[in-house]
Amino acid sequence: MFTARYPIHMRLMLFAIFFTAVLAFISGCGVGQAGAAETPEPPAPPAPHAAYAVVDTPKGVCDCLTDRRCRGLAMSAYLENVDTALREVDGALPNRFFPESDASALGKPDAQGDFLRVTCGPKRAECTDKRDELEKRLIYTSFFSVLPVDQRKGLNFDPMTWAITDTGQKLMKEARRCRPAILGELGRALLKKISK
Repeated sequence: MFTARYPIHMRLMLFAIFFTAVLAFISGCGVGQAGAAETPEPPAPPAPHAAYAVVDTPKGVCDCLTDRRCRGLAMSAYLENVDTALREVDGALPNRFFPESDASALGKPDAQGDFLRVTCGPKRAECTDKRDELEKRLIYTSFFSVLPVDQRKGLNFDPMTWAITDTGQKLMKEARRCRPAILGELGRALLKKISK
């Protein structure tokens, strides 16, 4: 059909036009080396207005705990992490945190201020030592997750059992050095939050 309508010289001319258009398209899109060099850099984004400028947050544990604004943000995020951690404890399979044990959240703290329940062994007797350890792990891991520190998985605590690593122990030691009352503040904030 195409060959019957147009004579050979017209077909060659159409092919040359098509081939030139394809080459122009390829070089204009930056596929070849010449096209890449000719592509201009995109313009830089405009500078933010002074009222919306990003303020640098303090770096490190001590800087955050001594800065009122950073500490307030960290405490707010810590309480959100506590909610998530409590739901995670409630939904955890048996033996997740300790061998031959089962953990659950109480919903509201009891008279002694405990907010978790851990049962052990085949008779599912209460394990107060493991409960205290799991409560400590919950507080530490919720706190570590909001600090401006290296958050690589497994660095500060085991993501499965929440066992605190040596790096996490050093991190908490540093936090207590900078703000000696930090554990009391974390515990009181947690109890106030879950008592509502």
